[in-house]
Amino acid sequence: MRAYFDSARMRIASGRFVFTTLVLGACQMAGPAPGAPAPDRGPLDPVVEAGTISAGAEAQAASLFARAQEAFRAGRLAEARELTGTIVSEYPTAPVSGRALLLHARAAGDGGDADAADAAAESGES
Repeated sequence: MRAYFDSARMRIASGRFVFTTLVLGACQMAGPAPGAPAPDRGPLDPVVEAGTISAGAEAQAASLFARAQEAFRAGRLAEARELTGTIVSEYPTAPVSGRALLLHARAAGDGGDADAADAAAESGES
């Protein structure tokens, strides 16, 4: 009977050792490898014009775009067109300029100005 208990203790001790080894090994394996390249964040927003922009100008363009989206949702299409037109003309290198051009075309189309909507859509083509 003693041999049975000795072997049972051995299995329990071995199980603890294996479990501890697996846990510690898994902790060391988690995370990206040192020196690994940064993950791809996907494509950037299209811009009207390639170039650099200051942080202040980018923030101003983002603020105008947020106001334009709010105006569009509220049905104030003329205000949305004015704000997006400002972004496209004054901040064409801003990351939101491509989305502003699209919103400008949508606001013009929803407002019944098909010619302005077509012109905005055509200016965005490459």
